[in-house]
Amino acid sequence: MGERVTVDADVGMNLLQVARKYDIDIHGPCEGGGADPNDYGIGPCCTECRCFLPNEYIDKVNPMNGEELDLLEQCDDTTPNSRLSCQVYLTEECDGIVCAIPLWDKESYWNDA
Repeated sequence: MGERVTVDADVGMNLLQVARKYDIDIHGPCEGGGADPNDYGIGPCCTECRCFLPNEYIDKVNPMNGEELDLLEQCDDTTPNSRLSCQVYLTEECDGIVCAIPLWDKESYWNDA
């Protein structure tokens, strides 16, 4: 089990932006597709920033789009509560949200692939 961190975030931020602001370790090399459109295109392009949301918050964030759904279907650990943190935008209703980040060794995964 990992550690629990409490942070403040602004409405409209996505969870990956919140993680970056507070140095929370979420790997997200495509930055939601916005890092360099020449490399990744527009929109989510990887699954490395995935997270899990509690049931009570699923309907309080923006709905999943087709690109996000397609990407998450490629992951072995996808659940109905899985989302890409770069695609989850905070609303007023998200006060107190808890987001679980899977523990996995990203460097070893990509270096051994």
